[in-house]
Amino acid sequence: MGTNNIFLESIANYYYDILKTDSSSICFVFPSRRAGLFFTDYLKKLADRPIFSPKILTISDLFDRESGLITADQITLLFTLHKIYQQVTGDTKPFDEFMNWGEMILADFDDIDKYMVDARDIFRNLVDYKMLDDDYSHLSENQRRAIESFWGTFHLGKISEHQQVFLDIWTKMYDVYTQFRQTLREQNIGYTGMIYREIAGKIKETAIFDNGTQKYAFIGFNALTESEHILLRHLQKQNRAQFFWDYSRLILPSDTGSTPSSGPGMFLFENTMRYPKPKDWDMPVNNSLPELTITAVAHPMEQNAEVTRFLKEEYADDNKSAVILTDENMLIPVLYALPDNVERANITMGYPLKNSPAYGLVDLIYMLQKNSRSSASGTWFYHRNVMAILQHPYVAACADSESTSIREEMLKHNMIYVPSASLQKQRLLTAIFRHAGNDTSLTGYFSAIISIIFEKLSGREDDEIQCEFINALYNALNRFDDLLNKNSNTAISSETWFKLFRSIAEVQTVAFKGEPLAGLQIMGILETRAIDFERLIILDMNEGIFPKTNAANTFIPYGLRVGFGLPTIEFQDSIFAYYFYRLIHRAKKVELLYSTSASGEMSRYLFQLIYQFNAHPKMRTSVLPVNLLRMPPIVVKKDKKVIDILNRYSKEGDKFLSPSALSQYIECPVKFYYEKIANIKESDEVTEEADARVFGKIFHDVLEKYYIPYKGKVINPELLDGWINDTGTLENNIKSSFLNQLGLQAGTNLQGKNMIIYEVIKNYILQFFKTEKTITPFTFIDAEYELKQNFITQAGLEINAGGYIDRIHRKDNTTNIIDYKTGSGSDTINSIPQLFESNEHSKNKPLFQTMMYCLLLDQSNNDKGQLQPGVVYMKKLFDKEFTTKLTIGLPRKPKETLVFNDYREEFYRELSNTIDSLFNPEIDFTQTANSDMCKYCTFKDLCGR
Repeated sequence: MGTNNIFLESIANYYYDILKTDSSSICFVFPSRRAGLFFTDYLKKLADRPIFSPKILTISDLFDRESGLITADQITLLFTLHKIYQQVTGDTKPFDEFMNWGEMILADFDDIDKYMVDARDIFRNLVDYKMLDDDYSHLSENQRRAIESFWGTFHLGKISEHQQVFLDIWTKMYDVYTQFRQTLREQNIGYTGMIYREIAGKIKETAIFDNGTQKYAFIGFNALTESEHILLRHLQKQNRAQFFWDYSRLILPSDTGSTPSSGPGMFLFENTMRYPKPKDWDMPVNNSLPELTITAVAHPMEQNAEVTRFLKEEYADDNKSAVILTDENMLIPVLYALPDNVERANITMGYPLKNSPAYGLVDLIYMLQKNSRSSASGTWFYHRNVMAILQHPYVAACADSESTSIREEMLKHNMIYVPSASLQKQRLLTAIFRHAGNDTSLTGYFSAIISIIFEKLSGREDDEIQCEFINALYNALNRFDDLLNKNSNTAISSETWFKLFRSIAEVQTVAFKGEPLAGLQIMGILETRAIDFERLIILDMNEGIFPKTNAANTFIPYGLRVGFGLPTIEFQDSIFAYYFYRLIHRAKKVELLYSTSASGEMSRYLFQLIYQFNAHPKMRTSVLPVNLLRMPPIVVKKDKKVIDILNRYSKEGDKFLSPSALSQYIECPVKFYYEKIANIKESDEVTEEADARVFGKIFHDVLEKYYIPYKGKVINPELLDGWINDTGTLENNIKSSFLNQLGLQAGTNLQGKNMIIYEVIKNYILQFFKTEKTITPFTFIDAEYELKQNFITQAGLEINAGGYIDRIHRKDNTTNIIDYKTGSGSDTINSIPQLFESNEHSKNKPLFQTMMYCLLLDQSNNDKGQLQPGVVYMKKLFDKEFTTKLTIGLPRKPKETLVFNDYREEFYRELSNTIDSLFNPEIDFTQTANSDMCKYCTFKDLCGR
């Protein structure tokens, strides 16, 4: 890029001879402060000796300088507007309900003033056609057509309720507008549009801007409001203004003689006609299009790889390269993508505070308070909110061990609502997990939390950036508190408090340190105005992101906005089209990235480059290297460490090998290794609804409450009839168990899915009692019986084995070993060896476990008579032929009841072989050959299956 081909440099050259002798004679007005900074740098490079810097302003600065009003913050404006609205309309709507309306009203007032619209006209009651017709004379043809188009959809006498409410507001809005402005003026404050209108009004009435400045140079503007036009025309008539327009020849037709109604040249054509450039200055023009590349990526985050590649290839250590972010959320990912050859980077846009972890913590804590419950017994917090806060990086860094112990306790007891007392185990946690109170105490509550975190993290080198975020958040809270104190006479809810604070935080940015004009420039699209770069990579060129397709919220219908010359969605489209084409037209190399993920579509600007401007961009698709490696079979050797862990199941060890653990080994030895040797556990979570696991626990628990008092006693039909008929006791037992298993407070009502599950369990238990009657009388022995037994294999290996038997009862000299199962499974097998086959074991697991319990019980005491395994499959309780008995026999052959004593030796032999294999150091842990068993396995990702 030659020295005469840079817009701001050409302006510096044009004015340099004047400025080196009299720097105060001209005030330069730019669309952004960043453009003024670049302009100053170009002047500095021209100067052969020190000179005074000229006055450099934005157009907002210029209006503010001439006005006696101070620009008020959004919160003060909203509170003031609410007060005026109540006074004028008599509507007692609280601030909480008014806030969203108020933001829309403020935006409309701002537009009305900036564009110098007659407020009385636009707020006039337009229902009465006769009154409107009588007053048509002052309206333009466009205004009349727009108004008739809108109001033509209304029929007198048939106005809907919503339309009537809208009209009632509309008729009173002019009084709200006038009194609101008067109140602000009395306080010496105003909003931006009001300040613009004040200055424009003064220009019409008297001469202003007689402040010693001889001339003004307006540089690089595009869309101007009517109030800005008034200012420019005033200075133009006084011969005190010069205008420099920056545009691409592509976007401004020079020979048509007509004004474009849309597109990037929508405003420029009129501007160049109204305010011609100096005759002795030629706008620098790039006569050829840059080298353009349009790159498609599969996912937005893949743009980072393209940024890295582009900068490695194209970046030079100057200020002529830029990464342009159309989506500010990409800033941090892009910073991580900068290659090593980028030693310096300047981030002009700052980082939005709302995207920082500090603001994220405030958001989480607000939801914690919103979902909390308070009673005479204290404050209770919802488990999901508690978990999210405990896992936040700031909280984890300040209270790691306490956070871990609390999470474990919550999971252990399935605590859906957690009492504050059990959370306050450390200073920070005590500050967070307490009732925050109302709006007046929320600011102090959050400030205390932020102060503790800053104290903990400050001084740590790795947390320097995080401390910047925390400090910015603390300052935002203090500023917010000052604003609330000024308006303390207005009551607001905690929800509104957070909405208001969000309005402060969303416009707050955290500045990054760096040399403003050195190295790589990382910018948002607004910061690029009037600045030229040789090398550009622009991210997120997707429709809906750039340009955005959503229109601003407004009370003023589209037709009226058009008629009165207020900005519409077309204004927004035109402005961003101008930004885009102006930015790229002097560059040498431009890469444009867009994502094809989901409904990702190329921006309309890319289609225009391809088809309208025939730019012949190079089209490419980003392809990331993918290595499709076949996972090798996982084989775990039984080294000394593994053997030492296995030996804990030996006679001298402290562990007992359960039937369920052996089932894991039979199904997949590697699965056994992960869970029992490596101690890798599936991540638990608090259960709010009774899933299959909780369902089974409730079923067990309720039956235990009924049967345990009758241990060693006979269960007869009369007893069971009493249980069946006493539904009140049954319901209380079920609900008590429900609340206990779900960690809910006593007295909590079951809702939703849990209520349905409650009824299902009730019906299952009643049906179970009915099936029990068919086998009465029997003697109940025990429930949840803990069995621990020393077991010796055929090879002489001596281990500890055991577990919990769901139920034992005795009938006719037969001891029945019963297992309750909520899931499905088989109640018959072909043979005993089938129980030990990996592919068949899953469906036969209940049979295997009850047989192993029989064996261990038989070895512990031989005086049990006949032992018979049995399974209660709850899903089969309502079957006509329901039985707990199991059978054995070949397919299509008569089956016989599976009695343990008949198959004791065979089962013992197979079990011994399995246990000997498990403890054999020469036999490795290997994966199951049946990959179908891996579909729902917790460890399938570890195995790569």
